[in-house]
Amino acid sequence: MQRFLRVCEDIEQVISQIYRHWQQVFASDPSLSALWSKLADDELDHVRQVQLAQRVANDQIIAGSKVSLDSLEKALARARQLLRDVKEKDISSQTALRAAIKIEEEFSKAHLLNAANVTDESMAKMFKSLARADELHVKTLKDYCEAVFDQK
Repeated sequence: MQRFLRVCEDIEQVISQIYRHWQQVFASDPSLSALWSKLADDELDHVRQVQLAQRVANDQIIAGSKVSLDSLEKALARARQLLRDVKEKDISSQTALRAAIKIEEEFSKAHLLNAANVTDESMAKMFKSLARADELHVKTLKDYCEAVFDQK
């Protein structure tokens, strides 16, 4: 369970780094830069939530999880690759926003799956809370796209 949560923590950290990078890249657009800053801060809050969960977790909490450690590690590898890619390549704000929507949708589903497969109620609540936060991120990102680019 500790390894499982550590990988979750690492994923949230990498996503925060991606958003922080985009905050700097799009600094000339104050509203977009502020959006990336808020999302990066939220992801760091997710890191703290997972760290807190690590303090109380034991190996019995996840019973037959449908989200395997292997699939989480693959998600972490994809997140790390995306971080490398965004640091090496210039992308448009629209491309960055679309990528962020995809990331948030993917991790919202993973958090909900985790919540459904833990035996500890407080751990399930944490994963549901993370999923809700990711769903709010998706809405925020789509609303921004609609307002600025007239698209979702």
